[in-house]
Amino acid sequence: MKKFQTIVLIVSGALLVIGVILFATLKSGSSQTPRVAIWGSIPQVGFSLIQEAANLGNKNKDVIVTYKYVAEDKMEDQLIDALAEGKAPDLVIATQALIVKQTSKFKSVPFVSYSEKNFKSNFIDEGWIMMGKNGVMGFPLYVDPLVMYWNKRILSNAGIINPPTTWTDFQNKIVPLLTKRTSNRADLTESAAALGTWDNITNARMILSTLLFQSGTSIIKNTQQGLENVLSENPYNSPLKPALSALVFYTDYANPLRANYSWNNAKGSDLSEFLAENNAIYFGRASEYPKIKEKNPNLAFDIAPVPQNAQSPLKVVNAPLYALGITRSAKSLPAAVSVVSALLGSEAQKLITSLYYYAPASRSLVSKPPTDNSALSTIYSQAIIGRDWLDPDYKLTTEAMREAVKDINSGRSTATDALQRLSNSLTNIISSYAKSF
Repeated sequence: MKKFQTIVLIVSGALLVIGVILFATLKSGSSQTPRVAIWGSIPQVGFSLIQEAANLGNKNKDVIVTYKYVAEDKMEDQLIDALAEGKAPDLVIATQALIVKQTSKFKSVPFVSYSEKNFKSNFIDEGWIMMGKNGVMGFPLYVDPLVMYWNKRILSNAGIINPPTTWTDFQNKIVPLLTKRTSNRADLTESAAALGTWDNITNARMILSTLLFQSGTSIIKNTQQGLENVLSENPYNSPLKPALSALVFYTDYANPLRANYSWNNAKGSDLSEFLAENNAIYFGRASEYPKIKEKNPNLAFDIAPVPQNAQSPLKVVNAPLYALGITRSAKSLPAAVSVVSALLGSEAQKLITSLYYYAPASRSLVSKPPTDNSALSTIYSQAIIGRDWLDPDYKLTTEAMREAVKDINSGRSTATDALQRLSNSLTNIISSYAKSF
């Protein structure tokens, strides 16, 4: 920790500039060129371009950067094993959920070196989730927000020119027009969208998190005493608790007895149904845009913001945040931070977003969406209102949410009981989380 206090971090826009004198001292005091190893889920080919844009690698002999692609779902286990074996990387590009859960594995930059004011000035609001009690846990790099993909042909054939902007329009206009059933109404032949179930909905967690946020709950918040479960709170004394309202709204789309029934567990995956044009709307990650185009080049589709709650002035969407974390095994701290500086630069961030359809976490960059790419412009707008929640254990909390939805779908419990069990599960997960931010 004390080493960080000797590093002067000067901010210019989104770029973190490292103290030149310190880095020069590092070079003069050693005959070897410092090396920085990075792990991340950005494909290897793309990262070579990012290195070039950031003036690293062969173009800059001050630092030799190596990169290893690690699948996102394998990152945590591989990182823990590498740390135990003394083979861990210096930097990791990871989800905020991983950095939060494994915060003891990363160096925290104290606020005396990088102030809260500078952090908030340089990163989007969601990025603030990376500020712990003692400093910056990770530097926000990009976000991958939930967006709405819609089939132009299906909507236009139904006389719909524009996709819905509110859930009220979605439920009252889109679903009745675009959901088709068999003559005896026993089965669905076409669906307006995939909502209500879990296992055959690719981004069920993101969709439900979005609805929870839009209802007014933070799910889990960080307090002076640590993480606190606020899922069951009802601060405005509404007839239904915000979280209950969101859970009922979501699961009703899989309830054959409801008017807005449009999806069930017998359907294929929501993405495959969308690609086959049996599903008019698909709620997916922004980064899925190029993949969808590749999988069905003939699909006439577009991208739009996720519908919002018409009764609320709050606009929000779930947008997983990816950050640069400096591991505690980093061999050359000044070199590692210099690479962080380069990757937070505008050229590197522009390459990341253009290649993979992410949105930059830089406040200055995301406020200037590209004018020649309407899809990216929409993604940037979603990033501005993006939000995620502090998660002590992504796998466990996801399973708890899954069980709540499946219990309601199967009729094993009411939405009220399912929400209570989900809330209890979150509390138990938090209580077993001994680390402090």
